[in-house]
Amino acid sequence: MRGFKMGSLNINSLCKHIDELRALMVGQPLDILAINETKLESADCDGLLNLPGYTLIRRDRNKFGGGVCVYLRHSINFSRMLDFEDENLEMIVLEIQKPNSSPFLFAS
Repeated sequence: MRGFKMGSLNINSLCKHIDELRALMVGQPLDILAINETKLESADCDGLLNLPGYTLIRRDRNKFGGGVCVYLRHSINFSRMLDFEDENLEMIVLEIQKPNSSPFLFAS
C-alpha cells in the first residue's frame, strides 16, 4: 500500500484562486491538501469550492483574513476530531484511517 501524498498551501483567498487550485490539482494530484488563509465565511457555498474527487472540510473565519480547510480524496476514510480542536485556534484535526494500518491524526 502506498503512502498518502499530502501538501499545504497558503492561498490568500480560496474563492479568488479556486480555478488555479483546480489546475494545480490536475497536474499534481494530492490525497490530502491543507489550505490556510482561505478567507471564507459561512455564506460561501461549498459547491463553488468543489474539487472533483475531493471532500472539503472547512473552518471559516471571515473574508478579511484567516480560515483553514482541508481537501481529502473521496476514497480516504476519516473522522473529524472536534475534541482536539481549540475554539481559539484556526485548526482542523482529522483521524485518517488507512487500510491495514493504524489510524493517524492529521492537523492543520
